Amino acid sequence: MSCPVTKIAYNSTKQFLQAKHLKPTNRMHCCHATDATEMNKILDIIYTMDTVKKPFIKNYWSTDPLLAMLLVNSIMARDHFELLLAEILAFQ
Repeated sequence: MSCPVTKIAYNSTKQFLQAKHLKPTNRMHCCHATDATEMNKILDIIYTMDTVKKPFIKNYWSTDPLLAMLLVNSIMARDHFELLLAEILAFQ
């Protein structure tokens, strides 16, 4: 991990997932501890969101040709991004 932000995010999500006792029906149950590559993907998406403004987060993954961002859609699924972002923000 070359970036200190990536290392902090990686450690926080790992600790968050270890501390949670999730029910099998919980949406976050399918998540796993992330690695540096996945953290870099999240940071790439966040940077893109900061550069190209959309009214809602879901618009970055829209199938509407006027709203779609194929770059973001090809990096990571929206549900997975939202779960990992929630884990990072919840553990701070």
